[in-house]
Amino acid sequence: MKNPIRFQINIALFVALYAFFSCVVPPCSYGEYSSYRTFCPVTYSAAISPDGSRIAGGSDNPGFRVWDAKTGELIGHFIQPHQDPISAVAFSGDSKYLATGDIGMDVSRILVWDLSTMEVVRTIEIPSNLSPPLGYLAPITTVALSPNGDYVAAGREAESAGKYFAPSIFKVWAVEDGREILDIRQVSFPTQAGFLPSGNRLLVEGKMNDVECGTIWDIFSGELLHTFEGRSVAISSNGKRVMTSTQGPYRLVWDAETGEKINTFFYEAGRVGFAALSPDGGMTLMRDYRSNATLLVDTDTDKVLRDFGNMGVPYSPHQAFTADGRFMITVYANVVNMFDISDLAAGVKQAEEYEKRE
Repeated sequence: MKNPIRFQINIALFVALYAFFSCVVPPCSYGEYSSYRTFCPVTYSAAISPDGSRIAGGSDNPGFRVWDAKTGELIGHFIQPHQDPISAVAFSGDSKYLATGDIGMDVSRILVWDLSTMEVVRTIEIPSNLSPPLGYLAPITTVALSPNGDYVAAGREAESAGKYFAPSIFKVWAVEDGREILDIRQVSFPTQAGFLPSGNRLLVEGKMNDVECGTIWDIFSGELLHTFEGRSVAISSNGKRVMTSTQGPYRLVWDAETGEKINTFFYEAGRVGFAALSPDGGMTLMRDYRSNATLLVDTDTDKVLRDFGNMGVPYSPHQAFTADGRFMITVYANVVNMFDISDLAAGVKQAEEYEKRE
């Protein structure tokens, strides 16, 4: 080594910078609104537990991080045995379990963690479908856990290397014994998934016959129940509403139970992306491509409730609400921003109670 002192200085600088960027940063301001908490670094995915107690984020570094959402403190940086970057994370509906999916070399892995002990309770391995394996990075694009953590679903990108190609996959497994429950071969390029409150139905975003759409499946019978036109698919946690956007400038609202379209909204100069629905479906969090702004709108009237402006580069299309609708998160430019929207959530609840009285 020509200059060991310089090498040691570079290593120390790297460690210091890594420690700095791995900590919680001060709240950021977007438009007229400031984030309640800010967490970093997160590259590929992030999720907030339904009870609002924890934030989980995966990055291009090995493993993932978990923060205390209320205090902002880092609970831990958890590294999996195979040391791969984490491309997808999801909490169970009861906030007791966390699923992670990685970017594997030849083998992709889904792990289910018990949050009370932070121990792995189930590992599912998906080997490469290329023959022979070519060391291609095959990322898990989405993971989902059933409300009580009994079942885990995951999708993986298609694999290709030169003349070799293997299609994408989407499957459901039982967490208890790792048994495969369902293989949805009709859906290609899966990007998002989520269980409905019943636990036996699953929403999947991807392509069917090369057309972008959202689909709802019965995980036990394998029956396709509903198909929703569009992309940027989101479902309310009460399982009653689905939202999609089309390649053209339309935002579509659907009844998740019947599959019928409820409403259509037109956007003159662009389309909608990276959407999430509040638990009751009354609010939609989305990115407006006309202005690159992140907006919180009334799902039924399209009235803008919050305009957070341009929050930066959307490194991952992950936005979510807590189960009570009081907090939401967005992921932009390696940062998870958590916002307190309890005033809006209270307003929605009061409006619902008023309608019931009427």
